[in-house]
Amino acid sequence: MTFKNISSDAVNLRIDSKIDYSLNKTVSVYQRSFTPFVIGYIPTTPPFPIIVVPKLEIVAGIQGNISMNTSVKINQNASLTLGLSYDNGKWTPIKDFSNDFTPEFSFITVNSVKAYLGPKLDLLLYGVAGPYASLDAYLKLYSTQNSWSFYGGLEAFLGVKGEILGKNLFDYNTQVLSYEKLIANGVNSNTMPFADFSINPREGTTSTEFKFDASPSSDHQDPLGDLLFRWDWEDDLIFDTGWSSNYLASHKYSFPRKYDVTLQVKDKGGLIGEVNKFGWITVQ
Repeated sequence: MTFKNISSDAVNLRIDSKIDYSLNKTVSVYQRSFTPFVIGYIPTTPPFPIIVVPKLEIVAGIQGNISMNTSVKINQNASLTLGLSYDNGKWTPIKDFSNDFTPEFSFITVNSVKAYLGPKLDLLLYGVAGPYASLDAYLKLYSTQNSWSFYGGLEAFLGVKGEILGKNLFDYNTQVLSYEKLIANGVNSNTMPFADFSINPREGTTSTEFKFDASPSSDHQDPLGDLLFRWDWEDDLIFDTGWSSNYLASHKYSFPRKYDVTLQVKDKGGLIGEVNKFGWITVQ
């Protein structure tokens, strides 16, 4: 005689987070002021000299945006068997525990960052206001969830500004040169899709049509419409449907009992995500 209780549990937890960070920093790495010189005179009595103060500055900077998407998935399947067995006057305890714990991590960064360095020459009248010119060489990285590109370029600006005691009064400029060239590019690594689904209703009879919706599934690289789905209605390791782009499905069960359901989701890169829901359907 044997008394036995078998319990199964499945936990599928997913945590997503997003971090956005903006970069905009300029640093003067070198400055030098040259000897003032006279470029002309204002016709007054006596004539008033027009004095220009040249100033050379080397400027370095970085600007852009970084957006990081982080996904942590934890899948745990546990089975616990407890009981007693009686045989020929002897009682024997029955105990068995199995646990399958699988964590998955993925990090997707979307950013556009540009670093630049170049000289800037100011010709300030009386050291206060005047024209200036700058020429910057830069490197720029642009990355998406699917690809990345690396550029190099040149930018030149002409402008006029006014400043007193190191504080800007006004600054007007226009870009007179813009040259950019692709240096290198590539494709980001593919990540496994996340599988999930809902069931309606959760309880019914052999005449009930149970409806399954896999639209909660997702993938970092591919939209929902590009994913493929297949179902194992009884979680017996034999899939009852082929791969289909339709995330909606329905099924009737022939015998009363509790049923486990397995869904697999495949992305365009061929990676497959899976979810098992144990005892989610009760057929009476």
